Amino acid sequence: VKQSESGHFEEWDDTAGNERLGLQHKSGTFREIRPDGTKVEKIVADEYKIVAKGENVYIEGVCNLHINSTCNTFINGDWNIHVTGSQHVVVDQNMTETVGGDKTRNVTGQETDSVGGSWTRNSGASIADNAPRIDHN
Repeated sequence: VKQSESGHFEEWDDTAGNERLGLQHKSGTFREIRPDGTKVEKIVADEYKIVAKGENVYIEGVCNLHINSTCNTFINGDWNIHVTGSQHVVVDQNMTETVGGDKTRNVTGQETDSVGGSWTRNSGASIADNAPRIDHN
C-alpha cells in the first residue's frame, strides 16, 4: 500500500484468493480490480471522457444502463440501430417526434394502432393511402 500525505492511496494486494489492485483519490473516487477480474469504478463528481478517434464497445452479456436524471444525446451524423430480436419502448408520459425531412415506415407483418384518447391527422399535402376501401352503401 502506498498512501500520500493528503490521503490518496494505491493498493496492490497479493493475498492468495484476494488478489486485487486499487487506486483511490482522497475525494472518494476510486478504481478497483477484484480477484475475479471484475472492475469497479466510483466517481464522486463529474466524469469526462474524450476519444480523439473511434471507440468500440463489445459486451458479451446483458448491459443495463440506469440514468437517474435527464439524458441528452447529440449525434453529428447518422444513427444506425440494428436489432436482431424485438424492440420494446415504454414512455410513461408524453412522446414527441419531429422529422425535418421525409419519413418512411415499412412493416412486413401486421400493424396495430390503439389510441385511448382522440386521434388527429394533419397534412399540408395529400395523403397517399393504399389501403382497400370499404363501401358502406
